[in-house]
Amino acid sequence: MGLDFLGQGLWMYGEHRSMNLFNQGFRKGLNGNYRLTGHNLSLFGNQQMTSVTKPLVNVSRYGKLVSGTGTFFGALRLISG
Repeated sequence: MGLDFLGQGLWMYGEHRSMNLFNQGFRKGLNGNYRLTGHNLSLFGNQQMTSVTKPLVNVSRYGKLVSGTGTFFGALRLISG
């Protein structure tokens, strides 16, 4: 249960960090994040964040992994009784 809470906390922090990066003009690209500048920022800076444009943050990925591990062990504990 502790791993699940830790994982959820890491995931929420990662989501918050992604939102901050997106608001600063960062977008997800093929080789990582890139920053909109100049004319591109004025054209695309006000668009909604989607799963395609959401900046990559490793903390979210690790949070999901830790949370999934906690859920697995919790289910295993329930089954073994």
